[in-house]
Amino acid sequence: MSLPPFALLVTVLLVSPPRAAFGQGTSVDAEELFKQGRAALEAKDYATACPRFQASLKIERAVGTLMSLATCEEATQKLAAARQHWQEAADLAEATHDRLKRGPICREHFVAIDPRVPRLLLRLAKGVPTDTVVERDGVALVTVALGVAMPVDPGRHTVDVRAPNHEPRHKEIILGEGQSQVLELAPGPLRNAPPGDAPKEESPPEPAPGLGPFFWGGVGVAGAGLVVGAVLGGVALSNTGDLSSACPGKVCTTPDAQSHYDTAKATALGSDVAFGVAAAGAAVAVYAFVTRAHKPKEPAASFWLGPRSIGLRGDF
Repeated sequence: MSLPPFALLVTVLLVSPPRAAFGQGTSVDAEELFKQGRAALEAKDYATACPRFQASLKIERAVGTLMSLATCEEATQKLAAARQHWQEAADLAEATHDRLKRGPICREHFVAIDPRVPRLLLRLAKGVPTDTVVERDGVALVTVALGVAMPVDPGRHTVDVRAPNHEPRHKEIILGEGQSQVLELAPGPLRNAPPGDAPKEESPPEPAPGLGPFFWGGVGVAGAGLVVGAVLGGVALSNTGDLSSACPGKVCTTPDAQSHYDTAKATALGSDVAFGVAAAGAAVAVYAFVTRAHKPKEPAASFWLGPRSIGLRGDF
């Protein structure tokens, strides 16, 4: 009957004395840290065990310490680190011809944990500045790491993108066991950009100086009067022409003809009034134009062109 991975690891460690786990020449400090870490691991005190194993590894690399650290990290969901340390333990066991032959056990653990490790692929979008910096969880990534699906621990991760003269961009993602995600990154928009970098929208020019509301009001009244007078005048002439035979000498022979004749006369009168109003409006416009305030003259004519408008202005 096969033992569970954790029980198998403890059995392998217990059947060999601490010095066998480290090999000859192991320092006393590394051995003591390993012993304390193993005791904490058996008690499931991972907060104590993992740092003890890490400190021991800094003094002396050993297969047993790497195995213990990987087990501790796996129990605390640090799967990417556990995957790395299982691989390192297998490589070290093979390289040192481990007499306890723990290499295959480490390989089995590596194969079992590898599909559980999330992967995060970060790459830069096209056209980003060449000096763009990408940080994952506060650590700057080298350029060669971009575009590679890197193993990460399950949980929340932060990604920051920075480039000179650009606003920073911050992202947060959550990955579960075995999940993979691809992020295409770019810094934020430009900041403190020189004025010439962004096109300005031109505003239409102001009206010619001195042409105030009286001028434009007179022009409007004159135009309306001309239109109304012309329409009424045309109607009056048409009706008068139709009644010429029924009303010779402006004397109508029938009541119906007289009624139509009176209507035609009223229409003609309306036309005359409309033309009179038009004349008055034109007089106001002329007066406003002649008496406008004197201001420095602009060039005779100037042409302007904007994104949404086009025109010609000047003094005429």
